[in-house]
Amino acid sequence: MIDIIHSTGGYARIHSHGRLKDILDDIAAMGADALDPIEPPPQGDVELAYVRARHGKQMTLFGNLEIADIENLPTEQFAEKVKRALDQGMAGTAGDLY
Repeated sequence: MIDIIHSTGGYARIHSHGRLKDILDDIAAMGADALDPIEPPPQGDVELAYVRARHGKQMTLFGNLEIADIENLPTEQFAEKVKRALDQGMAGTAGDLY
């Protein structure tokens, strides 16, 4: 399916909730252009920094902020989660990823 999407000039964005760590390399090997959502524990099993270090040059990454946190956390705690996601998602340069 990814090959067909690419053959028409499209981008393949994989949408998969939950535990990604064990299938992450398989998703990348398929040639996915983006991965959404990357869910940290306890909803998922992987942090954004881990995915970025392994496949950040290959794929656009979405996630590490949970809707439950938006709904339930006090503003200060949610702001810290946003800062952490931004720090992990923007850390280093492209050359530092591998």
